[in-house]
Amino acid sequence: MAEPLGMNLRHLRTPLLCAPLFLVACGDDSSGGGTDTEGGTGGSSSTSGTGTSTGTSSSGTSTGTSSSSGTGTTTGTGTTTGTGTTTGTGSSTSGGSTGDTGTGGGTMGSTGGACAPNETMCDGGCVDTQTDTAHCGGCGNLCGPDGWTCDMGACAEMRTWQAPVALSPAGVDGADPDAAADDAGNAHVVWAEDGAETGARRYDGAGNTWQAPTTVDGSTSAPRIALDRPSGAGWGTWLGPGVPVDIVRGAPVDAMGWETAIDISMPADASTVTPPKVAADGNHAVALWIGPMGNEDRLLASRFDGQNWTAPQAMDWSGGTWLTIPAWSDEYEVAYGPGTDFAVVVWTQADGGPGKMQLNANGFGGPEVLANLPGDASDPTIGIDGSNRAIVAWRQEDGNKPETAIYAIHYENGWGAPVPLAADPMNNYYGPKIAVTPSGDAMVVYGEIDAGTDERRLWAQFYDFDTDTWTPAMLLDQAQFDIADWNVAVDDAGNAVVVWRRSDVNPSVNDAVARRYARVANAWGPVVALENAPGTAIRTDVAMDGAGNAIAIWQQHDGANFRIYGSWYR
Repeated sequence: MAEPLGMNLRHLRTPLLCAPLFLVACGDDSSGGGTDTEGGTGGSSSTSGTGTSTGTSSSGTSTGTSSSSGTGTTTGTGTTTGTGTTTGTGSSTSGGSTGDTGTGGGTMGSTGGACAPNETMCDGGCVDTQTDTAHCGGCGNLCGPDGWTCDMGACAEMRTWQAPVALSPAGVDGADPDAAADDAGNAHVVWAEDGAETGARRYDGAGNTWQAPTTVDGSTSAPRIALDRPSGAGWGTWLGPGVPVDIVRGAPVDAMGWETAIDISMPADASTVTPPKVAADGNHAVALWIGPMGNEDRLLASRFDGQNWTAPQAMDWSGGTWLTIPAWSDEYEVAYGPGTDFAVVVWTQADGGPGKMQLNANGFGGPEVLANLPGDASDPTIGIDGSNRAIVAWRQEDGNKPETAIYAIHYENGWGAPVPLAADPMNNYYGPKIAVTPSGDAMVVYGEIDAGTDERRLWAQFYDFDTDTWTPAMLLDQAQFDIADWNVAVDDAGNAVVVWRRSDVNPSVNDAVARRYARVANAWGPVVALENAPGTAIRTDVAMDGAGNAIAIWQQHDGANFRIYGSWYR
């Protein structure tokens, strides 16, 4: 386990308070609660408008007719020109120069008063609600940050999904793709090629171009890639041939490209090795897989310390029971905190016997049980922010009925209590995927099967670190036949992109689709089709850079071969 974590103070959201200074009142409304800042300046003249300002000043005398209505105080010798109305009461700090008035409902007399015909008073200023992204269609209607605009009073995205690009070569089969992006807008995609090689392709963010595809390693399968987003450095891992069983291999990658692949694991006896998962923070990385140790299959991890890979170390409970082999690769995950050398692995395993599957974790200090709820746990997913705070989500059986739910648990100087997310106790939920921002916010996405209609649905929930709350579940999509292969990514600001495959009208054809979430507006955009090719699309994935650009990838048949396709949202 990494060194003990220090306390992390949550950000306090404190509203600005009106602090009186020399009895000057304040407000912010255009009809009785706004602020009229100047009642009179300069020499002797008269104001225009209606109403009369009365009251006392500390010195000086007001001359002329004020543009106020109601009761107020104007001080100083001087006048103001302009038209406007002010209500409320205020006092000045001094007499003889500028008479600072108090709370009022109109605009300043010196500005000329009401907004132009095509403008609306919002937050003390005149705006065009047809084009203003902070007041789109009405005061306070905020559109998203980068990538969003206000078009005729409605929020719209400036960035769009670009036309799909075939990433893998023609004439060979590409499968099982994985993607990662860095904060400079670069991206790397890896895939299994012809079932025997690891293919890769790099996107140059500065030049907005894809480099030529390359072969990273031969005779491999199940590639995965992880990048440290700030530095763009990371590792790819995959299964390679070994004697007598497959071994874990990998290669470092950065903005310059791939280096030579090396062996990471060397199993000593015959047993199945499952596909590795990988996490990286630039200078460090962790590869995680199930392989032989002694006479047991164990959850093994090897760490890259900046120079070398360490010998595999067992993460799990000795003697624990695993699920059947096909499910193994879905029962363990690893995440790295960016730039902290803080990694955590999670998995589900029956501790010491054939009992129920429990959610477990290991921060390289020894295994611990995270949740011991009734029924089996499965499908864990984990993300870590920039301050060594982690969130794990997983599928949980009730224990007394066949339905399943989604739970989440938070780590901050220790693991908290499990929190249920999926609300309907009569339906089945499964397959959570999570992405965490550097500041600790998170988005989790999971599927649902309606117990009555067998309809598939896709849900999302946002975790706000400042308030330590999960938003209500948002329905992203529903389909009569199938929704599958979803993944989620977030940028530094908490904007999210979800990609998945869906089949509704024709169950034999799946389409790759996406939906985007704008954090500031707290709004989801529409479901967007990423492709319209006749071949079925499967195995989608998504990655985002720090500025909110996203790369979606998928596997699709082109009529002759399966190929890997990608589309940028930028």
